Amino acid sequence: MKVTDTLLVGKTLQYFDSLPSTNEYLVEKVKTTTLAEGTVVFTANQFAGKGQASNRWESTPNQNIAMSILLKPSFLLANTQFYLNIVAALAVKNAIEPLLKTISVQIKWPNDILLNGKKTCGILIQNTLSGSNISNSVVGIGVNVNQITFDPNLPNATSLALQGEQTFDIEQIVNAICQQLEHCYLQLKTGQQSLLKTAYFASLYRFETWAWYKKTSAGSEPFLGKIVDITTNGALVLALENGQASFDLKQIQFL
Repeated sequence: MKVTDTLLVGKTLQYFDSLPSTNEYLVEKVKTTTLAEGTVVFTANQFAGKGQASNRWESTPNQNIAMSILLKPSFLLANTQFYLNIVAALAVKNAIEPLLKTISVQIKWPNDILLNGKKTCGILIQNTLSGSNISNSVVGIGVNVNQITFDPNLPNATSLALQGEQTFDIEQIVNAICQQLEHCYLQLKTGQQSLLKTAYFASLYRFETWAWYKKTSAGSEPFLGKIVDITTNGALVLALENGQASFDLKQIQFL
């Protein structure tokens, strides 16, 4: 596997036939080894992948993308780290959308990628801080590409193959994601935050649309809300029938 047409992302690529978790491997590796920014770790078989909020990310061997990318955004304040979620989500969305011309590709807050409303990609970002800035960021990306059967307990899971009704070239998609990630990351690095946020909102599932939500706290009742903004630190801002409220990832669920 080889990444082309980038300046830094994928110039160093470590390929493994099997790994428990590309994120965990890379997080541990940077503790003891100096790695170049843009280093990519890819495995054909990730058997203990992690998702958001301590969830597991299931993946059939040799059918999907499981990779992690090392970034060194020392220019980015820790309290604005949500921009890395925007960068990663836009990168995947922009990479796969041209392959699925008639299919709706959206970003679900904070960084899931939906095809026709079903989840095909999860992103997990683990940051290391140095003072008030971020020294290292490990961006884990899992994309369901050619897998066509899923655990019945995951009724909202899908893949590019299921939605596009064809088999896709995994290496081609990896290359496109790396190219798009570098493009969006360089936009962030050159101060184009407002441009990135506008693009993110343009692709955001349920943005400025009334829908049902529920707080995760016990005894909470469903309520109507409309996504109107994301705070600098990544909280979801909803317009309610009687005002506004913001929610962190573990405080709200989509119904």
